[in-house]
Amino acid sequence: MDTGGAYDANFANDTLKVPNASIIPHLLLWLAQIFALASPPRQTHRMGFIATIVILAIYCNLRPHFTNNFDLAQSFSLAWSFYLPTIAKLCISPEGKVTEARFWRVDRQPAEAMSYAPFSAKKIWWALALMFNQRGIRWSHQVKNVPRQPVTSRPYFLITQASRFCWFLCCADLCYEVHQRVNFTSPDGTVGKLNSKYLSVYHSDWSWSLLKTFSIGVLPYFMLSMQYALGGFLAVLLNVSIPQDWAPSFGSFDNLRTVRLFWGSFWHQQLRYVFTSYSDAIAAFLHIPRGSTLSSYTKLYIAFSISGTFHALGVLHLPRPSNIGDWECCCGLFKFFMLQAVAITLEDFIIWCGRHAIQDNLQRSVRPIGYVWVFCFMWWSLQLAGDSVLKLQVGQGAFSPFPLMRPFVRAYIHVPPS
Repeated sequence: MDTGGAYDANFANDTLKVPNASIIPHLLLWLAQIFALASPPRQTHRMGFIATIVILAIYCNLRPHFTNNFDLAQSFSLAWSFYLPTIAKLCISPEGKVTEARFWRVDRQPAEAMSYAPFSAKKIWWALALMFNQRGIRWSHQVKNVPRQPVTSRPYFLITQASRFCWFLCCADLCYEVHQRVNFTSPDGTVGKLNSKYLSVYHSDWSWSLLKTFSIGVLPYFMLSMQYALGGFLAVLLNVSIPQDWAPSFGSFDNLRTVRLFWGSFWHQQLRYVFTSYSDAIAAFLHIPRGSTLSSYTKLYIAFSISGTFHALGVLHLPRPSNIGDWECCCGLFKFFMLQAVAITLEDFIIWCGRHAIQDNLQRSVRPIGYVWVFCFMWWSLQLAGDSVLKLQVGQGAFSPFPLMRPFVRAYIHVPPS
């Protein structure tokens, strides 16, 4: 790892880039989606709202940097995962059905929103639920591979979610402190004195490389799980929803044996509707036969192209040092997601060959090889995403007002050698 520049006083890496945009278009983008879904079910209105959302989305991606408050910016950096599915839901279906006729809650009458007055409280609540229930749990469009939420009593669910929140909070705090210790701490023990332009999760010692990479890589899992547990607890406590609405946010760890299963069944569930909607539409536009091998892999690469592009654009909303360029901080994320599609293509071919070469009763015995493969590939490819995170200086602050794990981490984990 080249750390020479990390101590170069000529680089003012603690100076952040000055925001050059306004928050107003970003707020209007959210409001436009709610108004669009709550509006009368007329095609002319919907086309106008779709055009408005698209124009606002383009503008917000061209002028993303409106604040240096990380927490505020991060919430808007994820806006694409809402406006893309909203646009898809606003489009008229091939059967000619409007949005209200296609989306309803399974415990309500089909096409429930057709009877709601435009912009009424019921219609707005329906619109918000449709927007924020990204997997469509217990809706007419629920995506595939959602883990089943067992039927439980309300008190048991609340206790379970509170316990899960505390557990994931501690795990996230631990990962955050380890990440800060091994990636942002200089040899003298101070944090934030390194020039992030020259930082990397790569290290010549494999053990340090492993710790530096996965302290970043698993942090989103614990953070998202923590937030999901808190959201479920509050929603059920306030009688906004029922326990069955809160299926596990991630799939089974058994799905970590192939890269395809990792993304299709374990991780990408929140975004499945987005990718399926757009990849299906593009494949149909190109007249690619449904169910064909060409269709399968075309959709695969479209899905990861969308994911890589918008994850990369999303980080441009975040505050960053003035010496970090746009491409410099987002190219690693785009490459990371595109590599996933390549890896899935490769492993599909190897699995196809293996099924013809290995007897059926031996195929289960090679599963451990799959877990090792996914682990090693993620370790290697996450370095691309990890370097982008380091350049943005994500992890130099405190995860919570009371970092419980900080004394433990600083006592038992050393700063990696240069």
